[in-house]
Parts: sequence; structure tokens; C-alpha cells
Amino acid sequence: MGGETVVRQRIVLFSLVVIAALVVGWNVKTLWPFFYASPLYGWLAQSQSPSPEGEKPAPGIAPQPTVPGTSSASPNAATVTEETTALEETTALEETTAFQAPEGTKASSSARIACLRADQGASSPPPHSTETLNGDSLTRVLTPKVAAHPDGVHIQFDNRLGKGAEYFTPDSHVAWEVPIPEGKSNQAALLPPGTAKINCSLDGDFRYNYASFEVVEGDSGYKSLELECKPGAEPRFSSFIASADSKFELVSYRDAVEKAREYYKAGLKEGDVVEPAGYPKAKDPNPTVRVVRNGKVIATYWSVTMEMYATYCSGQIYSRTS
Repeated sequence: MGGETVVRQRIVLFSLVVIAALVVGWNVKTLWPFFYASPLYGWLAQSQSPSPEGEKPAPGIAPQPTVPGTSSASPNAATVTEETTALEETTALEETTAFQAPEGTKASSSARIACLRADQGASSPPPHSTETLNGDSLTRVLTPKVAAHPDGVHIQFDNRLGKGAEYFTPDSHVAWEVPIPEGKSNQAALLPPGTAKINCSLDGDFRYNYASFEVVEGDSGYKSLELECKPGAEPRFSSFIASADSKFELVSYRDAVEKAREYYKAGLKEGDVVEPAGYPKAKDPNPTVRVVRNGKVIATYWSVTMEMYATYCSGQIYSRTS
């Protein structure tokens, strides 16, 4: 038995070394945002501390549309064949802590966010507040509640960091390394209704603390991506990241709805609606698609050339990886 355990440990160690080599060999800066937003990151983080007995870790982040201009994929993005998987994992979705604006707060038409240089050694604001500190970069949200528009959430940045900065959200599909010019500027971000988390910082500053504000759906026409599973149908998350030497099946001008139908074809039923979700007027070449059955969202799907993320109600619909 002891010999078998040693062999298994060596196999696991060898697999980790191979994965690390692939990541280093294929543009670490490109892969890191996806790793940070992937279930693997959550699994590794949770593995560092013991879980309560009988409790199974449930990492994962529901996919959201990409911010216009942040994705390098083209509309005729390739789809990945199943045998080319470098990283694929299916796991239960985890819940996130919500932020609530003070009662009676009026919703602003735009989010106003100041990117400031903090004094060296300044203390960090409390978590889940409208301010956060990353290194010496202080993010201050001046509008705790914001109404969304049909093309997303309008943001007015006031960048006083002394040079061009970047902004991030916890989900890299929403925003990652999006440029912010010096001074005042306007952008539209595809932040979904609910709690929005954001930070602005300079290159080299620690980036994983976020300021919060509340996004109100209003008259935006937003189509929700939140799963509405039946009792007993567990929400699941599935991700796919291809390796650098993977083979691809190039499919020209294949739209997001068609790819979602292909992914869920084994589980779709008559009457299911497969449609682009999120903001109706968003300029997004790779929209997230949802599957609606009897008025309830039971699955979502998002993909670009080398990545795929999906959520679904286990037991209600089957995916290609189920």
C-alpha cells in the first residue's frame, strides 16, 4: 500500500510540473487572469486551509460578458475539440458576499470612481465598502448605487494617479487590465445588476482588493445570467482552458448561440430558449448565452478561442462534459 501511495504522489507531482511548464511557456500574462478567475484558483486557495468536516469546497465564478475592447478573440473564434483539454473542471458554484447601499440612496445614472495615490503605509479600508487600497493605489467609489443602461454600466473615472492606470473586476471576463487614461474619462462596463466590485491601480500594485457599489437593473433590459435551479438541482460550473499545442477545429462565423446549442445539445428540450444574455445593446463580440426553460434560467455558456466557461443546473440539463 505504501508503495502505491508513493507512486500516486509522484504522478501528481509530475502532472503539476507539466501544467506549470505549459503556463510559463504560453504567455503567463495572458493566462493569469483566467487562472485567477477559474475554479482551479479557488480549489488551490481552499486547499491551504482545512474545511469543516463533511463540507466540500465549491469554488467557481459565473461567467459574464467581456468588456468591449478587452478580448482578443475575433467573432469567428475557433472552437476546441474535447480531446485537446489542458484544464477542465466542473464544480459547484459558490456564493459571494453582497454589498448594499445605505437605505434611501438614490441611484446615479453613472458610477463615479476616483483613482487616487494613497500615502505610503496608509491603512486599508474595511472590506465590502466603497473604498479599497492596493499597494499605494486607492480606489474610491463616490456613487454607492448606480442604474444600468442598455449598453451596460456607465463609469466616469477620475484618474489622479499621475499616469495611465488600469481597472479590474474579480471576474476577468467582465474587466481585466482595462486602460484608464490620466484625468477624467468615460467608459461602459458590463457589470451585472447586484454587487459590483472594482479597483483601479498602477502596474505593480497589488490588485485583488475591490471597492463595492450596487448596480440596479432599472430600464436597461438586462437578461439575467443567474441560475434558477429546481430544488435538488445543484448549480454547477464548468471551465475549459486549452494548451498551447492543442489542435483546433476552426469554425468561421459560428455565433455564440450556435456554440451554446452544440454544447448543450444532449440536454435541450422542445420549448427551451437559447439566447444572448446580459445587456441588449452591449458591444460584445463574445456574448454569454443563456438557456431558459419555462421562464427559468437553467444554463449559461461563454467561450472565446481557447477558453470556455459554463454554468448549469445539474439534473435539469446535460452538457458536453456532464
